[in-house]
Amino acid sequence: MSKLSRLLTALAAIALLGAFAWPLWSIGLVAPQYPEGLGMKIRLTTVQGASEHDLTNINELNHYIGMKVIDPDAIPELKYMPWVVAALSALGLLVAASGRRTLLVGWVALLVTGSAAGLADLTLAYRGILEVGNLAQEESVHAQLAYVYDSQNDCAKSLQHL
Repeated sequence: MSKLSRLLTALAAIALLGAFAWPLWSIGLVAPQYPEGLGMKIRLTTVQGASEHDLTNINELNHYIGMKVIDPDAIPELKYMPWVVAALSALGLLVAASGRRTLLVGWVALLVTGSAAGLADLTLAYRGILEVGNLAQEESVHAQLAYVYDSQNDCAKSLQHL
């Protein structure tokens, strides 16, 4: 490997460590009830609200529409991803230090494979969220319809006694 290739590999490995400093994903929500908006920052090790009470408010909204609570302790990726990113970064620095092209190809293949696995995991998590939301909404709708039906029956029974 040339000196430039080694330098770029080292910089790429160091750039991976940026995942520890900056959010991987930021979500912003705007609604009439929240004119200042709600936000959530998903970091490598945690999920937190953009402001002090945002995550609590988002969880309350999720409950209202029948979705699970966003609990960082219930997300296993937040426990092992820091180790994966640190290992990939360390391996990249070792590859840059060694200067061996075959190790570089292996490291890039590992990065691509890890990225594909991460996208697959994200897709599964997204589908799980949709299923939970749809099931809970369906159950919520059924409960509301049952309440309306019971109310109508109570009203009909009351009218019969007149």
